[in-house]
Amino acid sequence: MAETKDPFLEYTHHDERPIPVRVARPQACGARLSRRALVSTALISVVLPTRNRADTLMRAVRSVLAQSHAELELIVVDDASNDGTAALLAGIDDPRLRVLRNDTNLGVSGARNRGVHEARGAWVAFQDSDDEWRLDKLARQYAAVREDTVLVLCGDVVVNDLGMSYMGVDRPEAELDITTHVVARIPGAPCWFARRDAVLAAGGFDTAMNCFEDWELALRLSERGRVRMINEPLAIRQRTPGSLFSTERNFIPNLRHIFARHSERLRRHPPIWAFYCNLLGQTLCQFDECREGRRWFVEALRAAPRSPRAWLNFAMSWLGSAAFRRYTLLARRLRARYAPPLRPALYEG
Repeated sequence: MAETKDPFLEYTHHDERPIPVRVARPQACGARLSRRALVSTALISVVLPTRNRADTLMRAVRSVLAQSHAELELIVVDDASNDGTAALLAGIDDPRLRVLRNDTNLGVSGARNRGVHEARGAWVAFQDSDDEWRLDKLARQYAAVREDTVLVLCGDVVVNDLGMSYMGVDRPEAELDITTHVVARIPGAPCWFARRDAVLAAGGFDTAMNCFEDWELALRLSERGRVRMINEPLAIRQRTPGSLFSTERNFIPNLRHIFARHSERLRRHPPIWAFYCNLLGQTLCQFDECREGRRWFVEALRAAPRSPRAWLNFAMSWLGSAAFRRYTLLARRLRARYAPPLRPALYEG
């Protein structure tokens, strides 16, 4: 007898070896695939920026072109690659693929903005060149749209050298409105499904940023309409050595940029403000700026005086950057080993 393949056992490829990721069946958590989503002819534009990622690009492209919502266009913005990316894309025989070539490197935000401007669909989604989607991602997000929606998110499974983690909302609902929770940060751009006109009206991604740029745009989008979320992982994200998020030094200027623009809104949520003050302080201490890092730990303690993390970070910062780096690495290894494989996001309820 032929084996029946479970359509909800998706997997991601790494060196052509599948890593299974078991995710909840929609029927089990109260969410159903809408018939409207399955048969809709609405055009969805997917923007995929890439630069010198020929080794991982095809798995991202395949996961987009295989979507159950087939009425889509995939806009790959080749951001001045010189590694054979152009030849790789030229070999894909699918009329839904459009390739835009940047003669100079615009960065991920500039490349995404160009793709949004060129998009033909009323809704846009964003994929990264080393990530994958579940086959029903776009269909599920399209079905979740309401009249006042500007952004629909989904959870994601993040795979790195320490294992896997899950970013979602610690709530039982399969779908929920999280407009007020955007201050706590949200799953990244590969989990997005956004109204194109709202993205353009908000000014697009900030090209001065090279990480957290999606969170910063979401803060602006949430002032224009409602943000909804499908509370299960529909994206599988890889933290590879060449990915933008892998360089933590980038946290420092980008968090400062967000604080300068949105601190008034963030301070209205003391636990969240404390979390990001802690994050900035930790990053500064890891990169030999312990004195400045302590200033942010003090700010975190003002917002959350009983935070064990802030007190421990503050104490460890007096031992110097080398000791602080060892402490941070040990903490991450312990979390990866003893924390449950699917961890809730920062925000609850």
